Amino acid sequence: MHKLDLTKMLKWETVIYLSHALFLSVIISTGGVIQELIDGILFGVQANLIDSIYEGGIALNEYHLFDWATSPYLITLILPCYFVVLMSLKPDSATMKNLTLMGGLYILLCVSDTLINLIYKDVDFTPLSTHYIYNFFGTLAIFLLYKLIVLSSRELLIKIDTDSKALFKFIEPLIMAAASVLYLTLLFVIQSSTMTVSPSHINITIKPPLDLFYSTNNNNSSNENRGFDIPIVKSRINKLDWKLFSTDMSIDYLIDSSVSTALEVRVLNGCGINPTISEIEEYLALTPAITIPNISNTLLEFDDGQVDMRLLSNGFVNESISLDNSSIKQASITLEEDDDKYRISRFIANDETISHNSWEGTTTYIFFLSGFSQDKEKPMRTARIASNELNAKFNFSFVNVNLEKPIDSMCTSLPISKNGNYEIETPIGGLALTFISDNNQTPFTFRQGKHNSSIEGISGWVFKEHVDEKQLERTIDNGLLSFIAGSAKITSLNVDGEPYSVHDRHSIAIKKGEIVASHTDNGTIRLVGSAGVFFLDNKRVNQSRWEKLGTEYQLAILTIIFATIAFCVKQFVKHTQNNQIKTKD
Repeated sequence: MHKLDLTKMLKWETVIYLSHALFLSVIISTGGVIQELIDGILFGVQANLIDSIYEGGIALNEYHLFDWATSPYLITLILPCYFVVLMSLKPDSATMKNLTLMGGLYILLCVSDTLINLIYKDVDFTPLSTHYIYNFFGTLAIFLLYKLIVLSSRELLIKIDTDSKALFKFIEPLIMAAASVLYLTLLFVIQSSTMTVSPSHINITIKPPLDLFYSTNNNNSSNENRGFDIPIVKSRINKLDWKLFSTDMSIDYLIDSSVSTALEVRVLNGCGINPTISEIEEYLALTPAITIPNISNTLLEFDDGQVDMRLLSNGFVNESISLDNSSIKQASITLEEDDDKYRISRFIANDETISHNSWEGTTTYIFFLSGFSQDKEKPMRTARIASNELNAKFNFSFVNVNLEKPIDSMCTSLPISKNGNYEIETPIGGLALTFISDNNQTPFTFRQGKHNSSIEGISGWVFKEHVDEKQLERTIDNGLLSFIAGSAKITSLNVDGEPYSVHDRHSIAIKKGEIVASHTDNGTIRLVGSAGVFFLDNKRVNQSRWEKLGTEYQLAILTIIFATIAFCVKQFVKHTQNNQIKTKD
């Protein structure tokens, strides 16, 4: 057994062996794709390959051929493969060279899988034992393909010029590089044709009851290109019901100093959590605990826990409320018992900010704090008001709650407490802040918005009931969608020009879409555009290029593939036998 001449590594042989290492790296780095295909074919329980691999999930090819060719995994494999090739040259016999090559490849595959599992511990990978079994068969496949390319290229070079070593040194790296590119391209074409679905053009109409998650990647705020939304806060604020959860909730109320604004604070005891407008007006008729005749900018903060909110205004025109765009939005529209009216719900995400622009007049914020789920170690709910004129803390204690006492039987406004502690006799405590802006010198028609507030640190739902058709139309913003998922009553469905039979309520999911969503009538929303992936009742509707082929074309392609594999194996056996004969001679 001769020793490996390391000086050759600095000569042209280095380029040759690196080209071999590149080819092996390409095959190894794409092994996961091959494994997915084999898993789907052999062990898939679904009717088609994509759903077997993704188990009903959304199958999208997020990569391009260039991404495969420049992947960090491929690049990091080149050096280890280079040393495996060099080690396979050390033995004298061809058999030992082949065994060394296969052993090195198997060890490299197993070490690579082990390191990936250790680095990405939180990812739910296939068990390592399964990978080790796949690696055994993968090593055989890689070895056979590699040897076939090497032997075929050298036989071709011998036919061209038997005596020219310079030709061998120059052409062989080019052949290996070309084989790498060809293999990568063919595999990418196979993967993108069989495992990636083609976009479909959809035309679908849905109507209540509907419950949807949706988003748009469009950041253009123009009327022509704005995103679809159901911004329930466009409704009159007096009719909105907010069911929220505080996570360091804060309300920053900014007041225009040119307008005189008073603040009335009421601490409510024994009041209901779902009061009507008339009941709220009765609450506000109670004697305030605190009155500040001229208040400046005010900050209101709450501790963590449930906080339900109502906003009231007697402004001349409708107040303005807006929500920051969350990445994923959730809304629902349901029919009330009166079929002509709707109930709209919109989820407020924790990363959204509620902006409220108030007009001159009276604006009231009422907050209801629940003691149902209070921590025994923290028997109080806390709120704090801070401004230049007032700095007060409100500790609501529910220790004397009488569950048998009916709520609303005796709604009272508690007087100011010097220590900030308030004992609440029912499971609900309330805090009402009324801002009164007085500018009687300005006619109603010339009054402008003077104050604005921002509410942060909350999540939960805002509801509006008894919405008629015209109000619903004003509530929905037509626009673009990139994603939508949920359930709704489907009245019509057309995919790629083909109508689908639908009935009553279905689940839908669209991803990677360019959808125009618009409200028509009777609560109906129409979705028209391109869907990267479209699921109906958890079944994928749009197909891959492979699935769109007829059965006869699929059989013809499979026949060609298996015939090519058989030819390659035959050629490998032939080359191996020829080499053994030459070795004996």
